[in-house]
This record gives sequence, C-alpha cells and structure tokens, in this order.
Amino acid sequence: MNPKNLESIKEAIERQIEEIVNNDIIEEELNRSKLLLKTDWQFSNETPYDIADKVGYWNLMGNSNFALNYLDKLESLTCQDVIKFFKRYYCKDKISHVSLLPKYKG
Repeated sequence: MNPKNLESIKEAIERQIEEIVNNDIIEEELNRSKLLLKTDWQFSNETPYDIADKVGYWNLMGNSNFALNYLDKLESLTCQDVIKFFKRYYCKDKISHVSLLPKYKG
C-alpha cells in the first residue's frame, strides 16, 4: 500500500460506515460477512489446543460462554443490529487512527 493513499482509504471506510448508518445494510452483505467470520472461527478452532486457548482466554476475561455461544450469536445478528450498533457507538469526530506503514519506495 502506498502511504499516499492513506487518507483516501480512511475516507472510503468512513463513507462505508455512513452508508450503513444512513441507508441500511444489504442482507446479502451481512450474510457474506457472517460466512467469512464463521469460516475464520472454524479454522481458528481446528485443534484441541486452539479450542482450549479460546475457552481459557474468554474465561479469564470473565465471559467463559463467549467461545461456546459465538457462532449462535453471530448467526442471530440482523441488519438492524448492525445499524443500531453503529448509531449508538460510531462518532466520526472521536475516531482514532493508527497506521503502521512500511517505508514506501516508489
């Protein structure tokens, strides 16, 4: 990634969030995102060690059921839930940006 594109990337992300908040989210997009997250979750829990690591982590965080209920919670997520989340927590003026960029030669 060219560091010169950083501002345009941040603006594109901001536009996408505002699109969700103002114009709704497409069910097909939500389903595609759910599939990506479920696939990632399954691949990150392939071995007994992986499973124990997740359950142990969430137990230490005080929410041992998180790892056990994650897929059910994800599946029950609706477009309205996503919109409600962004309307409640998203504030354009309070976003912090962190970018770790390599030295760009070009």
